[in-house]
Amino acid sequence: MVFYPLIRGGAASGQPPRHAALPVLARVRRLGPDQAKQGYPVHLRVVVTYLDATNMFVQDATGAIRVAWPANRPKPRRGRLILLEGITTQSDFAPDIIQPAWREAGKGPALRARRVSIEQMATSGVDGQGICGAILNKKSQLVVVSLFVPTMRDVLVTIKGRLSARSSLPGEELLILHEGNTVFHAFAGEKFAAGSFSFGDGSRLRLTGIGLIEKGAAGEPQSFKLHFRSLDDVALEK
Repeated sequence: MVFYPLIRGGAASGQPPRHAALPVLARVRRLGPDQAKQGYPVHLRVVVTYLDATNMFVQDATGAIRVAWPANRPKPRRGRLILLEGITTQSDFAPDIIQPAWREAGKGPALRARRVSIEQMATSGVDGQGICGAILNKKSQLVVVSLFVPTMRDVLVTIKGRLSARSSLPGEELLILHEGNTVFHAFAGEKFAAGSFSFGDGSRLRLTGIGLIEKGAAGEPQSFKLHFRSLDDVALEK
């Protein structure tokens, strides 16, 4: 069992006022920007869906969220159930968790896949509570790992797309894909081993990772990108 003591600290504006700890992610996601920046404490029982050098994504039965992870701290494994403490903040358009501390709580429940269209992924609401529910579209489909409803931000998804290009960047790999008229980027959390990437341009791929929706200045969804761990999360779609 691993536990890292929570470093209590205030938001950028100073020591936050005292608040009752938030026990579920839906309560965290309902916070407005000013509230989230006050540093509400969270005591959560969540499943780890993704992690890389500085980010971790977790979900419970009510939602999903990003956790800013210190680079020098050990991380739990994907799929594990953990008891997570931290405080809230907001750096873009939805709350995040910072100053994390965690304790192992066993193996997490199996994630179930549901199908929705890529158009729904690219234009979904990003400020709702909970994990996106599935609405079937038989013409164009991707798979969202989810049991609940309304937002797709920070949710583990499996999505299909045709490879347009690959670029090797410092510390990560970038895949550019398209599905119909929608172009999206997929970033790998680690470099591919030499000779391990066997997919050519035009290959139709199936990728699993965290779906992130970026908004414009007016709050409208502008683009969709995927973060995945490694080539283990990429498969050729036949």
